Amino acid sequence: MSPPAPTPLFRANGPLPGSVHVTTLGPHGAPPVLFVHGSTSWGDDPHYGFAAQAPLAGRFRLLLMDRRGYGGSPDAGESFPGDYLADDDDIAELPELTPEQWLQASVGSTGSPPPEASEPRLRAAGTALRERVCWEAAIPLPALRAAAFPKLVISGTWESAPEQDRERGGVPFMACARITAERVGGRHASVPGAGHWPHVEAPETLNGLLAELWHQAA
Repeated sequence: MSPPAPTPLFRANGPLPGSVHVTTLGPHGAPPVLFVHGSTSWGDDPHYGFAAQAPLAGRFRLLLMDRRGYGGSPDAGESFPGDYLADDDDIAELPELTPEQWLQASVGSTGSPPPEASEPRLRAAGTALRERVCWEAAIPLPALRAAAFPKLVISGTWESAPEQDRERGGVPFMACARITAERVGGRHASVPGAGHWPHVEAPETLNGLLAELWHQAA
């Protein structure tokens, strides 16, 4: 008797058109590492994305994914151009990652001048305004805490941000990072001199933290 057909992936936003764009840096055969950006950005965006992590490609194979609605990837659907449910499916389907590796994906705003209003930037900003809101996502904290791989949550210290930005943005972000690390059984690291974008504002420090984590996980 043949096994039952697998259940199709749930896509609340409708069928996903096309596939996501991934910028790949580093040699084949090196340990793969996935970077997933936040809002108003894309994978190799030099302002808010992970362009400053390129030096790590000498030791690792970096996969800089453009989420749907951003960069070179198509929209997720008519209801939401950006959708964390679609992100979850896309990450799971990336060919270079095993299920164990995608679980360890790094999932990337104030105090800096705005970048040039280019077409990709305007599209990213538009998607950020209309994507499925992330606070609806159910985070499997017990499963993450029980997982054997090392976990690291990184935040800036925000001391160089304007006082109002630090009070209303930085303090909540730092508290969220600290509590998240505690709840998933991970470690919280602070990057001095950085605010919302440690990977852009202090790339050497952040790259060192990532390399240490990845060597620990190998």
